[in-house]
Amino acid sequence: MKKQLEHITLTLSMTFIVLMFLTLMFWWLFPYKTSTQTQPYIIISKEVKQGELLYYQMDYCKYTDIAPTVQRQFVDGIIYAVPASSAQLKRGCGTLTNSIKIPQSLPVGEYYIHTTVIYKMNPIRTIANEYVTEKFTVIK
Repeated sequence: MKKQLEHITLTLSMTFIVLMFLTLMFWWLFPYKTSTQTQPYIIISKEVKQGELLYYQMDYCKYTDIAPTVQRQFVDGIIYAVPASSAQLKRGCGTLTNSIKIPQSLPVGEYYIHTTVIYKMNPIRTIANEYVTEKFTVIK
């Protein structure tokens, strides 16, 4: 009876280990398709004042229901980061006009926006997609 119990315990333990290994490999290697977007995003107004909204247009296709985290940076040789936000795009394709507030403290100059869209697909896999806008000018 003791040998039979040890055999069952060993079999269940090995089965559990194999299933966990297969799950981890699936999470790590599965070719997730998150989204595609046109490059670069089109700036609607090429000049914008400090403290105002900059509008840009993007064509996209989103293939997952997972809401990503979006990190944006104003780049002109020096990087000016703004707080991260979450995107609420629905699954599917479309054209979107989006906006971002130009910080009042952002120096006058020519910039583009570097966007990183981060998807947390499962407990061990994160996918980051990077996009940029056309150049625009910040004025007083």
